[in-house]
Amino acid sequence: MDKTENSKQKVVFILPSTIVSSSGSRMFVISQYKKPINRMQECFGNGYLVKSNFLDNIKKFDDDTIYLIPEQHRHVIDLEKVKKHVMVPSSIFGDEVLEDIRKKVSVLQISRRI
Repeated sequence: MDKTENSKQKVVFILPSTIVSSSGSRMFVISQYKKPINRMQECFGNGYLVKSNFLDNIKKFDDDTIYLIPEQHRHVIDLEKVKKHVMVPSSIFGDEVLEDIRKKVSVLQISRRI
């Protein structure tokens, strides 16, 4: 990882289907969210590194990373363990939704520096 990537604010969108067990359907979920994640990266800009991951791939929630948690995970994730998170609608495809998420993320990022 180079220095510029390291200085970017990491944002991880937790893919909404962790119950998906077969690798084929996991690939389907990843492909379904590829475009919205790319749009999120564009919407957030260069200061951010937007990625996605399945909940069961995350062993430890990093304090410096902002996690976008779909509503259906509200009762699955112990939010006490996630220092920075934004609850997001499961459908992140709309422009207004993306803009709203971007605002919440930038507020969280600013609050870290105080």
